[in-house]
Amino acid sequence: MYRCTTYIEITTATGTVKFDYVHALTVQHSIESMTDICTLTLPRNLNLKDKNIRDIISVGDQVSVQLGYDDSNDTVFEGFIRSIKPGTPVVMTCEDTMYILKRIKVPNKHYLSVTLTEFLKEHMPPGMVMNLADVKLGELRIVDEPTLAKVLDRFIDEYTLRFFFRDGVFYGVLPSTYAALTGIETHKLRLSWNTTDDYRLNYVNADDIEVTIKAKAILKDNTKLEVQEPEGKADGDVRTYFSDTATTKDELRAFAQEKLKSYKEERVDGTVTVFGLPYIRVADRVKLFSDRDAEFNEKTFLVKEVKRTFGDGGIRQVITLGVKIS
Repeated sequence: MYRCTTYIEITTATGTVKFDYVHALTVQHSIESMTDICTLTLPRNLNLKDKNIRDIISVGDQVSVQLGYDDSNDTVFEGFIRSIKPGTPVVMTCEDTMYILKRIKVPNKHYLSVTLTEFLKEHMPPGMVMNLADVKLGELRIVDEPTLAKVLDRFIDEYTLRFFFRDGVFYGVLPSTYAALTGIETHKLRLSWNTTDDYRLNYVNADDIEVTIKAKAILKDNTKLEVQEPEGKADGDVRTYFSDTATTKDELRAFAQEKLKSYKEERVDGTVTVFGLPYIRVADRVKLFSDRDAEFNEKTFLVKEVKRTFGDGGIRQVITLGVKIS
């Protein structure tokens, strides 16, 4: 029988503390939410270096969390303590490196034309390794000195970009390029065999998704442009977006088509719960096998979200799947 093991390091102002016991932990990773969250529940009377844990740790301390079986652990989270809730037990809430980006102020500036790569190279912390889509942001105004994370939120809304950290690399990608990401693992899961029985999956065909994109732009001479994708269709949900970069109808239509791709995807909605192995991360792919559900069988899907938990019931990974890769 496998033995669940964990190992935690916290780098404090006075040194590094290490321990291999928690009441419970939860790690939430998602392509959609930008910030990964880890919650650690610790015994209040946990003593380290002859001091109580609450007297050693502080908000902003760096955290590394490993989890696995029989001391063969994977690093499931790296980040910083966002808050500490005292009491019995002590609960720490941590954020990944987005914690840093939420504290970087971007000076006010007017860019006549800039790409995503140019902008982030100017404002990201030195030495940050990045894997970025080739996206032209066009004319860009930064006002009110927002945080870098706030600017990234704006890019998500306006350019359909997705941002996340993985293995110390910062990704800024378009949903249409998920299938082209390199260095990503594919895991094979046989439903109800190396997963629990209570999976909730619903197969969605792209042709069944009724959505219309209306895209608008206002040029420097106040000329207004508007296009619709698909043209002449009014069924289903209507989503309206404004483009800051389009200067022609063709550019605006390309913008609308990219937005449409993020909705019109062949995908699977829902979750499947896995034990601690295989170790699955966001942006990985899962190839499903099923003896009873032919629509999932031998199809590969993007892993959109992973909620990892550890406690009295052992290790669980609740996997949210997304677009069909193959």
